[in-house]
Amino acid sequence: MADNRRRHERYNVYAQVELAHDGELVILPVRNLSLGGAFVEAPIGEYPKIKVGSRFEVALSLGDDLDEEDGAPLPSVSCRCFGKVARRDRANPPGFALIFEQLTPAELKNLRELIAAAPKR
Repeated sequence: MADNRRRHERYNVYAQVELAHDGELVILPVRNLSLGGAFVEAPIGEYPKIKVGSRFEVALSLGDDLDEEDGAPLPSVSCRCFGKVARRDRANPPGFALIFEQLTPAELKNLRELIAAAPKR
């Protein structure tokens, strides 16, 4: 049986992340999200600067989409924090695991609200 070291439940969500690093901004889709981190979908070859150990300013949001069920705008919920790339994965889907660093109580509250509001896959 595999050793599952995760401390937080993961949720498969529709959300997006903005990563800021060295004056550059990248916006990518989030595959799953927890209170400890996120898996971000990204073709690894297109983002060579996203390396294991890289630290980013992170802004998570629901994006500008509409709810698929009723067409209503999604709530304006977001979370800003810092994160570090824990691993890169070329599997299906390709992307990288991002670990959130030292969340403040306010950031943790915003992240909980974002997870609750995010449309689930």
